[in-house]
Amino acid sequence: MNKKTLVSILGIIISILLLFWLFKNINWVEFKNALSQAQYLIVVLGMLVHFSGFYFRTLRWRELMLPNLNVSDESKESVPNDLSQNATSNDENLNASSNATSNITTRKKATMYNVFAPLAMGYATNNILPLRIGDILRGAFAGVRLNASKAMLFSTVIIERVIDVVTLFVLLCLVMIFHQVLSWAYTSILAACLVVGLIVLVLIAKNKKLIEKIVPKFARNFIDNIVDGFNCIKSMPQLAKVIGYSFCIWFIEFLTVLIISYAFGMQYQLLMSLLIVVLINLVIIIPAAPGNFGTLEAAAQQGFIMFGAEPSHAMAMSLVLHMVQYIPITITGFVIIAKEGININDKTKLQD
Repeated sequence: MNKKTLVSILGIIISILLLFWLFKNINWVEFKNALSQAQYLIVVLGMLVHFSGFYFRTLRWRELMLPNLNVSDESKESVPNDLSQNATSNDENLNASSNATSNITTRKKATMYNVFAPLAMGYATNNILPLRIGDILRGAFAGVRLNASKAMLFSTVIIERVIDVVTLFVLLCLVMIFHQVLSWAYTSILAACLVVGLIVLVLIAKNKKLIEKIVPKFARNFIDNIVDGFNCIKSMPQLAKVIGYSFCIWFIEFLTVLIISYAFGMQYQLLMSLLIVVLINLVIIIPAAPGNFGTLEAAAQQGFIMFGAEPSHAMAMSLVLHMVQYIPITITGFVIIAKEGININDKTKLQD
């Protein structure tokens, strides 16, 4: 039994234990009453609001991948000049022109749908397959659709995670101003780790010579593609756009929690909604079954309880919140998979 299988089994066990613990002391009458008394038109509104967040996720991912799909205007103009200046190198220049045209075409292929489709497929497969394999498949799906490096595209998914961690830490600091969830000492340690990690990532992205020294030759092309994905870090305007999109994404997550809690009769609790968003995204780092069942409910329930909700009522809200996040993107992703005729087990099409 390999390591990945063990982690997958561990995640399933953790989810089962958490769900057992969550439902063990539930008052089933109050739980059913909470579900029956919820305003489901407002729940549907929350579902639509949450799904709208994928518009900003699509914009962010597109912004991250564009630098690696782009061809500068100078390169497009230089090919014809070279052709006219040196007739003896026609074949080479024609090849260069063909490659430039191919890259330009690849960039034009990065339409909103062509970026959203792999994004949705990745989230959908993450919700049913273990080990967050959907993140890898997402890069593979996009690579096939855009005719681009799958390793590079997967690296942009990693960048998303890094930016999400930074944004999450900012939100955690905002929560701690009004509600001390963690001690300041513990938060300072997290901040120090975050800063050091970001410095290391930037240094690696800007020093390819370091890769040549420490990475074996057989792996250099793959690692180079990964590092190329960090090109957006070198462009401050693009980085500003990506951070802006990230805050829009987190605001929608916050708004979704606010709407769902209101649907269950809780008054507007801004701090509670922000805290629950932070707790959920901290806890889902723990290995769990596909779809983060158990971990998400545990984090959300504890957040609701901290602001006065009864445990059974909090559990009902947590479960509905999870379904609001889970159902629309899972259905959308698999509808796209069916429409595109993709077999996620077909390694010949997804192999980089």
